[in-house]
Amino acid sequence: MDLTVLLGIISSVIAVIGIIVSSYLIYIDSQEFKTISKGRKKVISGVWKGQLEAFEAFNGNIPTGTIEIILKAKRKVISGKMWLDIAAGDLGRSDLILLKGGFKMDRFLELNFHNAKDEIVQFGNLIVELDSMGNKMEGKLHGYGPQSRRIMSGKIQLTKES
Repeated sequence: MDLTVLLGIISSVIAVIGIIVSSYLIYIDSQEFKTISKGRKKVISGVWKGQLEAFEAFNGNIPTGTIEIILKAKRKVISGKMWLDIAAGDLGRSDLILLKGGFKMDRFLELNFHNAKDEIVQFGNLIVELDSMGNKMEGKLHGYGPQSRRIMSGKIQLTKES
């Protein structure tokens, strides 16, 4: 058998195995979250805007900021992007954050996050409660900040825009 044909066959088998393993890992990863109903998918998907206020000072100032989130809900997993603009006195930064998570116990949403730029060390999670009308979320954000170089916590309030 020709070497190039043999390498082609081996590459194809490895690719198929990779797809199967990836699908299985995605399936396992989503087991911790509740299945999202059509109504909840419609409510959670879209643009959310709000405020962040830290619980502790950084450089003598309490960091505050604005948040804009775009979420997309699938069967069990919610993913999205968050634009975070935060300032503490004269220091400020804007970051694009990637989100992924799901619902726990029906109205509680847990999203893990990390900075979209791999070279920036910024990660954490947010846990929010979706109100009964489906147009507001309130909760906490906990994460490691690249400027503070420590774990920070804050309160977030979000309102559905579209």
